[in-house]
Amino acid sequence: DLYKKISLILTDEEADDMALELEDRFGEVPKVTENLITVALIKARAHTVYITDISQSRESFKINMYRNAKIDTYKVHDFLRRHASLIRFFPGERPYFTYTPEKEPKNVQEIKEVLSDFFAMLEEIMEDPSRHDQTL
Repeated sequence: DLYKKISLILTDEEADDMALELEDRFGEVPKVTENLITVALIKARAHTVYITDISQSRESFKINMYRNAKIDTYKVHDFLRRHASLIRFFPGERPYFTYTPEKEPKNVQEIKEVLSDFFAMLEEIMEDPSRHDQTL
């Protein structure tokens, strides 16, 4: 039940509440459990920017996108030009980005921070729903 509750965490507040609940019930929360909560937060945030999965190599991340991600294709070229030292895009059946942060993260918390930076950058190219005509 606890794993399920952790997997449903969507916000920092929910993560903090879960950590407090675990501490109340079991005492000091082990580092591996804190890491599990952090990973749940990363996954929740990734889904808001149409990311299906993330894998990490030594110095970079491969970030797969939903096939029908709501990306404004008019913004992609400028976005990639501005972030050329950090981000590359690979279109195709399963489009993905590679993201090489300036500093290699050493732990799960640093990975969360690095990916949060990427997610914020990715929001620059998200489609603006207000620009579509809602009438048929």
